[in-house]
Amino acid sequence: MSSVQSKQDAVSRGVVRWAWLVAVISFFPIVMGSIVRVSGSGTGCGSAGGGSWPLCNGHFLPKPDTATLIEFSHRMFAILLTIAVVVFVIWSVRKYRNVAVLFWGSILTLLFLIVQIALGAITVKLDLAGPLVFIHLANAEILFGIAVATALGAGIVYRKGEGISDAKPYRKRRLTVAIIAAVGTYLVIIAGSLVVNTPGAAGTCFSWPFCGTGLGFTIPSTGPAALSIFHRLLAGVVALFVGFVAGTAMGSHKADQRIKVSAMLVNVTLLLQIIIGAIMAVMKMAPFWETLHLAFATLFWGSMVALLVGIWNQERLHDPETVGTHATAPQRSPA
Repeated sequence: MSSVQSKQDAVSRGVVRWAWLVAVISFFPIVMGSIVRVSGSGTGCGSAGGGSWPLCNGHFLPKPDTATLIEFSHRMFAILLTIAVVVFVIWSVRKYRNVAVLFWGSILTLLFLIVQIALGAITVKLDLAGPLVFIHLANAEILFGIAVATALGAGIVYRKGEGISDAKPYRKRRLTVAIIAAVGTYLVIIAGSLVVNTPGAAGTCFSWPFCGTGLGFTIPSTGPAALSIFHRLLAGVVALFVGFVAGTAMGSHKADQRIKVSAMLVNVTLLLQIIIGAIMAVMKMAPFWETLHLAFATLFWGSMVALLVGIWNQERLHDPETVGTHATAPQRSPA
């Protein structure tokens, strides 16, 4: 690697930290959005009409009632995320346009944020129509995943030459299996959103793991309840698959501490997600447990993205076509 290329690829610790700031902030609008929905505060800033968006009841600062403050807080997190993303894009485009993960990661984050803002405005204008709420969450989860992957990728570039490569042969199928597991994790979240936004689906299975009474071993095949059961069955299949991926990753990449940490986070958030989902069903979709369920689902998704990025980096290091191209570590940018 030439010294010129090294300087082009160098990134600062500051931009890596900013990428992580974007990722962390992008988590909170998702949780606040759930609080808005379960608390019935979606019209806290006014019903559909001219004063409901982007203003709150026609004003920038709302009146201090609970529903309005909840909806307004959701919007403030969105504004904070917008500011962080815009700064990130300007920083990346001006200084790191030669670093693909920063340039394209920041651009994609901005594009999905623009879509998110547009969906939010349309959702408010149409009085929180169910399908739009579902699409709004689906886009928010993609945005969060991109932000996490970008921050991790930026960290890999920053640490280039310092990482520990496992003494394992290249196995491309490991990366393929990890991708399938990550996609499955995302689809479980989407299926859950479909359940809560489909009339009748969320209020038909107040037992666990299936419908019925007690332990609930009834499996309906028609009606709204079938959608709820589909979500649970999909979650069960994905849980087994993800558990296998996390376990094999820890065994195959023992030298990479970041993979081990990501795998442990995947297992912990998966277990908590299963427990919270069961409690939520038994508690008849109580708002607190419903929001907690989505929060841990999002953390589970973020952990799976982190594990995927870690596996990708290790498999890339062992790819016969790329091995030897990282022999010289680039110098870090001091600022």
